[in-house]
Amino acid sequence: MGIVEQGQFGSETPDAWCILRTAGARTLPLMKSLDEAGLSAWTPLRIHRRRRPRSKKVIEREVAIMPTFVFVRKQHAIELLTIAADPVNPHPAFSIFRHNGRLVDVQDREIAGLRAEEDRWAKAERKTRRRRFDTGSTVRVTDGPAQGLEGIVEESDGQFAFVCFGGAIRFKVGTWLLGDEQVENANPTMGIAA
Repeated sequence: MGIVEQGQFGSETPDAWCILRTAGARTLPLMKSLDEAGLSAWTPLRIHRRRRPRSKKVIEREVAIMPTFVFVRKQHAIELLTIAADPVNPHPAFSIFRHNGRLVDVQDREIAGLRAEEDRWAKAERKTRRRRFDTGSTVRVTDGPAQGLEGIVEESDGQFAFVCFGGAIRFKVGTWLLGDEQVENANPTMGIAA
């Protein structure tokens, strides 16, 4: 009997994921190790911020939303089985989740909720950050109903910025919604007739 048995892979859907189990503290190291080795590994993450005791310094670190679970693309199943069977390997210890001797398939649509939760945490984290924009700097709205609009910052307090989107149109926008990446057209259209 070899590592790979007939029919143990479940369905052969190309967008399927395998589920790996590991110790809670090994979740992120396992995901990063497998991803660096060229295996498509993912686990939902969020940024945890806390103040260092007796200090004003804030420490940020990534934490797994679902500790102990790592998802790896099913196309790497044979490599995973080989790695798991090898007593000496460079990755943190893990086991492959099975049901009735077969690897469990998880489809992209089934983890869509986890991806949405990860995005929700990322959005909430962005809202807590204060960003100051210099008066006159060009910004682009990166999220929300005005996504893609470019404007000039007229005033900013770190939490909100007053942005002119052309002519007399001026809005108060949360700084978490603004990006200061290089904007191709530094002067937004002012609505002047040709």
